[in-house]
Amino acid sequence: GLGDVYKRQDLISGNSVFSQLGFLHIGPIDGHDMAHLLPVLKNIRDGHARGPVLVHVVTEKGKGHPFAGPSAEKYHAVPKFDVITGTQQKSAGNAPSYTSVFAKGLMAAAEQDDKIVAITAAMPSGTGLDKMKQRFPERVFDVGIAEQHAVTLAAGMACEEKKPVVAIYSTFLQRAYDQLIHDVALQNLNVLFAIDRAGLVGEDGPTHSGNY
Repeated sequence: GLGDVYKRQDLISGNSVFSQLGFLHIGPIDGHDMAHLLPVLKNIRDGHARGPVLVHVVTEKGKGHPFAGPSAEKYHAVPKFDVITGTQQKSAGNAPSYTSVFAKGLMAAAEQDDKIVAITAAMPSGTGLDKMKQRFPERVFDVGIAEQHAVTLAAGMACEEKKPVVAIYSTFLQRAYDQLIHDVALQNLNVLFAIDRAGLVGEDGPTHSGNY
């Protein structure tokens, strides 16, 4: 039964903010210790907990791989790479990428208009905004993994006569549809959305496909 989950006293987080909100809060649990993690999940699945259950599982990015941890953006999903140096072996086409063309175009526009600002949600290099951040560090805003906030922030900036450019991957912009419609479109605000990687993306899997 569910009581088996509690054999180790350190699993119970009775004084956490989640437990105070009515959650059964279990953890933190080592997410790399499968012999420990799986029985906990199975007991919760088969138990009879009343109300919501939150399990705090701690994992380390790229567990056991020396290149993943220090890199803020790379090695979430990877192509072939050199196991000694960590160099990723991506095929290079003859034409410049859409991302590089966007980055150069935005830089050129920003040189001419100081009202242009750029917003990203934890993807500065993936969207090409890293180049602009180097040139105009005070005009590029990385809000972290918070796409909803990115869009509403842009709306607020547009209200103050700025010209925000929001660069977000298609699949992640799905999280901010409500903000896009209510905070930007219905108010007819001057916000430019640079929607990268629309369509099917292959190696990153279905969670990263910008189908919509």
